[in-house]
Amino acid sequence: MSLQKRIPEVVLYSFFPWRHEYPSTAHGLARALAKHTRVWYVSKPPTLKDALRKRKEIRTWRTARVTPVEGHTCDGTAGASLFEVDLPPTLPINGLSPGKFYEKLRSQVDNKLNNALSEALQAADVEDFLWINLYAPTQFIDLNLHRKPVARYYYSVDAIGQAAYTGKHGVEAEKVQLRYSDAGFATSTQLSHTLSAFAKTPHVLPNAMATEHYVDRVKEAEPSDLSSIPHPRLGYVGNLDSDRIDFEALLVLAKARPDIHQVYIGPWNAGDEMKSKFAECSNIHLLGRKDQAACAAYLEHMDAGMIPFRITALTAAIYPLKINEYLALGLPVISTRFSLDIESFEAYITLADSNEWSQQMDNVLNANTIEEVNRRKEIASHNTWDARAAKFLQIIGLTEVHSKAKEAC
Repeated sequence: MSLQKRIPEVVLYSFFPWRHEYPSTAHGLARALAKHTRVWYVSKPPTLKDALRKRKEIRTWRTARVTPVEGHTCDGTAGASLFEVDLPPTLPINGLSPGKFYEKLRSQVDNKLNNALSEALQAADVEDFLWINLYAPTQFIDLNLHRKPVARYYYSVDAIGQAAYTGKHGVEAEKVQLRYSDAGFATSTQLSHTLSAFAKTPHVLPNAMATEHYVDRVKEAEPSDLSSIPHPRLGYVGNLDSDRIDFEALLVLAKARPDIHQVYIGPWNAGDEMKSKFAECSNIHLLGRKDQAACAAYLEHMDAGMIPFRITALTAAIYPLKINEYLALGLPVISTRFSLDIESFEAYITLADSNEWSQQMDNVLNANTIEEVNRRKEIASHNTWDARAAKFLQIIGLTEVHSKAKEAC
């Protein structure tokens, strides 16, 4: 009996495109679940406004496009086990005010998406499947595919009301999605508490790390754009935006500790003014975005990792992907106390208010004994996407099936 017949296939609809500029919860969960069954990763489609820059492509892009993702197979299945699904562009309706007109157009968009996705899934002989909507609540509210899913789930990964774009219709849409779902999931403790105000408490399924990039590594040569930066190096990997990062505190740290070099890897989304201020500091280095597979090669040549998040309603709902990546490489870590989940790591990292970081730095950089390094790696080894996928299967009642699947994979 083939594996996908024992575990329903997974259709995961995500706010984050498969070709996203940095890894997300959706990517990690999809890759891990694809070790157990076929997974169809459906990216939130662009609007017609977004796609007009690709006029030639629009002329033929009338149906969903399915592409196997290389490197993902599972014993017991024939061929690939992970597929990228691109849907045709939709009307740009997020800017409309809530009301009857918006709901009418939203329903039309859902109808188009249902038809396009149904056609693609039918062509691939997808029958029994689990449906996961991951942080794209305004689409597929009216879920009407070629077959009814075995079960329907909603997975929230951020405080959706804290951003103007996602919050405009997303807050109410999340309520509806959770009401229609067989179970809800959230990436953080605070987010679960928030969502429980209008639905049964979602299960906490935190973010995790991609094991293949961070565990049992052979240390690589120092990247060329890092080699000229003096030690000690304090590293950060992730999106650089002012909603999360306390840039002003980092400028203060740079001036208070000119001996420590701050190294940032990730896309810059904080405006030109702040970028100019950073450029004025000789001990701040912006290396830009790197492929996920390359990030570990940079981090393993750092002296410590940092999570300089602001203390806000947005960050309170975050379980950061990067914490386990830092720890898996044995790095000492300093972070602000921005969430309940980061505080759960207090035995392994240094937690301090941003105005205390300059005084804490010597302790952080000296906390690098073999025993401490091994303790960090050990705790990180339990926080992988494979472990999260196993937990997900357990929560939805597929523990026994998962056990059999694990033997087959």
